[in-house]
Amino acid sequence: MNTIVGTENKGYLLKWRLNPFEGLYRVWPTMVKLHGAGKVHLTGTLRTSLGEIVDFELVPVSFEAERKLLLHDGDDVLFIVPVDINEGVEGAYLRILNVLRGL
Repeated sequence: MNTIVGTENKGYLLKWRLNPFEGLYRVWPTMVKLHGAGKVHLTGTLRTSLGEIVDFELVPVSFEAERKLLLHDGDDVLFIVPVDINEGVEGAYLRILNVLRGL
């Protein structure tokens, strides 16, 4: 799966060596349980190698207010992104991509 992220002037291609939806579907039941206990967020880490995402881990959490965070350190990317349960797994994926545009 290939995804272009970035702004109009600065963008690059992210190649997924794995299927990001597998991780999203794996944590989705926990996200649904957190719904109503604050604002649901996904905290995640991904690792790149030679321009490809080779590792992708997600942990759902709940905060009182929306937070966004993106840290990029070498081949590692850490992020926190708010998620709307009503948008489904696909909406969560799009929100992650939106945060990754800040790389």
